[in-house]
Amino acid sequence: MPAGPLDVRPVQLPTGTPETGSDVRLLADYGPVPSHWVLSPLYALRVLKRRRELRRALAARKDEAARAAAEAEDALVAMAERVRPTAERQATFADVMSALRRSEELLRMRDRVLTAENEAEMARLASADARLAKLEADCESARAQEREAAAELVAAQEALVREEAHLKRTESELRAAQREPSGTRE
Repeated sequence: MPAGPLDVRPVQLPTGTPETGSDVRLLADYGPVPSHWVLSPLYALRVLKRRRELRRALAARKDEAARAAAEAEDALVAMAERVRPTAERQATFADVMSALRRSEELLRMRDRVLTAENEAEMARLASADARLAKLEADCESARAQEREAAAELVAAQEALVREEAHLKRTESELRAAQREPSGTRE
């Protein structure tokens, strides 16, 4: 059965005017969908490029949002610090302020305990680091001694080879001298 022509059509996304389109479509700004399949690769390239730009913009917006949240929290703390003296003088807030003072004291106590534990842990870490540094120095010293011993071993092996060669020559000369008749020597 002969293959028929491919019926390839670009994916049709819902379109609309900027007034009726979604915020995502407006923000994405991919451009018009190609009318012919031949233009699809160019459209896909444009979409991929735009997605990279959108990812960078999203990362920047997340950073901005984090900064804004931190600023809002700082502003709330500053406002609470300014309002607190007035609230403490009000009889209607006496129970709430009492609970707040107890919570603050509990928080300070926990903070002191955590600080002490952190300092103890830092001291243990410093001790471990000192032991590790000593062990590393000992290890390096052992490596240096090992290198020296290896060099001495190589030198001793070379000397042994030379002495064995000298011994063989001497033995060869001795055998040769023993084979010669005693009268030919003078």
